[in-house]
Amino acid sequence: MKLNKLYAFVLAAAMVGCTEEDTPSWNSQEATVSMGQAELVCKENKGIINVPVTVEGKRNGIIEVEVEVAEYGDNPAFDDVHYILTSNKVIIPADATEGQFEFRAIDDNEINESRTFTITIKSAKHAEVNTEANSTMVILKDNDSQLETFLR
Repeated sequence: MKLNKLYAFVLAAAMVGCTEEDTPSWNSQEATVSMGQAELVCKENKGIINVPVTVEGKRNGIIEVEVEVAEYGDNPAFDDVHYILTSNKVIIPADATEGQFEFRAIDDNEINESRTFTITIKSAKHAEVNTEANSTMVILKDNDSQLETFLR
């Protein structure tokens, strides 16, 4: 009987310890997030592309950043047609100065002008957004030339 009580006590203490460590510690310092690049150029057959988000200032916990994508320009790229955004949220740990969003460029196998879209920080939990550097314009360059198409 005593052994069962001891086992239950140890198990309860272990669960409480795990619960406290699993709880995220959010940033409570003055930190600012911004997009790492104003412009990003890549070929449409590139595959997975990382888009950096930078953090500046003091941090003592994690920061969550949410972005939105939008078509841009005369020949816009469309989500789920020309690219697929993996996730619109990223968690940046307290000890990191950068996080990354990623998207997959989709090859349309057509000769076309470069397609463009923007990735803009929509919100940041536990940090301020640098409104002067909150967007990245992505240019998807065509990888198909007339010669490549002729040889297919």
